[in-house]
Amino acid sequence: MTRSRHAPPKASAMLEALRGLGYSTATALADVIDNSIAARAATVHLHFVWAESASAIHILDDGVGMDASGLDRAMRLGERNPLDTRAADDLGRFGLGLKTASLSQCRRLTVASRRGGQTHCLRWDLDEIARRSDDGWYLLEEAAEGSVEYLRILDEQPQGTLVLWEILDRIITQGFSEQNFLDLMDRVEQHLSMVFHRYLEGSRPRLRILINDRPIRPWDPFLIDHPATWSSPVQRYRSAAALIEVQGHVLPHLIGWSQELTNQPAGRKAGPCNRASTSTAMPGCWSQAAGWDWARDAVGHARKPIGWRGSALTSPTALMPTGKLTFASRQPARRSRCVNSCLILPRIFASGRDGSLPTGGG
Repeated sequence: MTRSRHAPPKASAMLEALRGLGYSTATALADVIDNSIAARAATVHLHFVWAESASAIHILDDGVGMDASGLDRAMRLGERNPLDTRAADDLGRFGLGLKTASLSQCRRLTVASRRGGQTHCLRWDLDEIARRSDDGWYLLEEAAEGSVEYLRILDEQPQGTLVLWEILDRIITQGFSEQNFLDLMDRVEQHLSMVFHRYLEGSRPRLRILINDRPIRPWDPFLIDHPATWSSPVQRYRSAAALIEVQGHVLPHLIGWSQELTNQPAGRKAGPCNRASTSTAMPGCWSQAAGWDWARDAVGHARKPIGWRGSALTSPTALMPTGKLTFASRQPARRSRCVNSCLILPRIFASGRDGSLPTGGG
């Protein structure tokens, strides 16, 4: 029989390493909201609290909440096997998103959840773990001293979950000011308005997201409803794993961009450049964007990636196992038009078994 030995990773070293997975504050918050969607939340409140080095961010939803055992599982890293079958509206996969996303931004993560009239609370505290001589994986019970006030709002509703980020060492760095904090809020709003636009749009949206009590309005990067947008027929490709749907969108020429295209919420422009001062800045922001971004799909699919590189849409063959999806590049002289593509990917591509596409949640 093969000899073996138990080789658990050191908690402090492993958790510090997991902080470097490449999250921005906006993408980390999107991963937390994934869990709210999985919990069937109708409203998510994001609160940014400026207090210099003691600043905090908390996310409150009105989902089904968790009991003590459910919260314990949710706070463990890798608790669920990514190959397990999940519900169609569950945007998680690896059971890491809540923890890795949150700890990429803060050193203390507290999660409190209310269900059946009872509230339960657990937290990860990287500084506390570093102080332990045995370097074990210690989940702490209850909120830290001085943090209880943040959790009281949860007791005002029958059910839901509150995620609290404190000791924001990856956000509040040397020289970071209150204005920087406000700018960060703007960037978060821009990202979430795109990522969750299918949840947020319509007269009866599936989800409401508020930042410091101000609702986020959806921003559709495809501008499907604009009369000058051209959309290709949906093309379907059968891979060895599942059906993939592809659709291209050609956005209006620069001349056709007008004030109404900017979807002004609360007197400001929405989308990737809402701090810009001119109405022509929006298409400029599209042309400066490069690579792939991800939008959550509210109609039964796990992810909807949006791919663009300026006006020339790059081939996504590096991401697709079939290697057959190609797009014609546009001439540099026509860079005032943008081409976006919409790929509808079944959940199997988010499992890591085919293509290893990025996912969050968990």
